[in-house]
Amino acid sequence: MHKPTGGGAGGATRQTHAIRIDDMTLYVQSPSLLTPSKDFPPPHVSSQINLDEVTTPKSLFGGHWDGPKYQLISVASTLAIMMSIRHWPDISLDQKGCRAMALAVAENRLALYRADYMRGMKSIKPTLKFEPIKIGGVDAFYYTYPLASDDDEYLIPFSDQYFISLSIRSVDNSPFKGEWPEMAARAKAEFLNSLELVGEVPKCE
Repeated sequence: MHKPTGGGAGGATRQTHAIRIDDMTLYVQSPSLLTPSKDFPPPHVSSQINLDEVTTPKSLFGGHWDGPKYQLISVASTLAIMMSIRHWPDISLDQKGCRAMALAVAENRLALYRADYMRGMKSIKPTLKFEPIKIGGVDAFYYTYPLASDDDEYLIPFSDQYFISLSIRSVDNSPFKGEWPEMAARAKAEFLNSLELVGEVPKCE
């Protein structure tokens, strides 16, 4: 089930990576619709993470993938994916329940963006969009700041000690009415659908 499969048209070979996290395994696939960017370091994937050694955020998977180049634009549009495992911050530890803990993480970033707004660095007061979703068969949360950032943020509660942070950003260098927005959306959906966390996954209620 978790083996490399055929590639997408015009993209890279679809390859499944298995990342061991203690007695669990996180499966993830590189975006097959896109190609690894030559403007950034090669994509990184960890092979094993020991939770008792996680004192600072540890990268699980990350990289930059390019779409097609266009005749008048030498730089391709790019999809950046960064996934790490980290401790819940202090602002979350006083909260009860994973939703409240995750919301505290999102609201802390919102406070930073609003501080920029108060200093005149942003013209519109930033807002937060936050909603529960499912990723990899487990409960997770999606959040973004439509007026302050292009990043799509995902938080997967791992336990009452750790969570997985996932950030996806699309940089659109396509010409007017280019195909990149639709391609990036497909690549992002494919990546999210590839995630699977199996084993004795701790519950964060």
